[in-house]
Amino acid sequence: MAAVVLGDVLPLIGVALGAAGAFAGQFLAMRETKKEAATAAAAVLRAERKEFFLEFLEACQRAERSAEHHFHAGQRAKDAAELTHQVWFRQKCIALVASPNAQRAAEGFALALTAAVHDGTPEGVHISELLRDKRNRFLDAAAAELGTDIQG
Repeated sequence: MAAVVLGDVLPLIGVALGAAGAFAGQFLAMRETKKEAATAAAAVLRAERKEFFLEFLEACQRAERSAEHHFHAGQRAKDAAELTHQVWFRQKCIALVASPNAQRAAEGFALALTAAVHDGTPEGVHISELLRDKRNRFLDAAAAELGTDIQG
């Protein structure tokens, strides 16, 4: 009789072990899938941030050329309003996806640049000197956000 019971129990143990192994395998596979999905989502967000940072910098570069015109010609460029509008639009795009630190840095750079485009620079101060600190703060914040911070 013991042999009959053992004959019935051993297959059940095998089924239980097989089911446990299948569940464990599914759990590990699902955990890896979640990690992969999180990694992919982080990569998409990083790419989006990078795109917004680059578009902001491009708008700032155009506005900075306008500020240089103001510095050299002593008068505001005709397209100054449109250029600063683009800077502020791009700054708002950054506000949608970036950290508070990067948002503040972009806003500080945009404020300084807007003032330089519309009001010029103090006597004897070149535009690049006036904007250097704000630009570098933004670049440092963007680099840190993208994981490319080479300074620290």
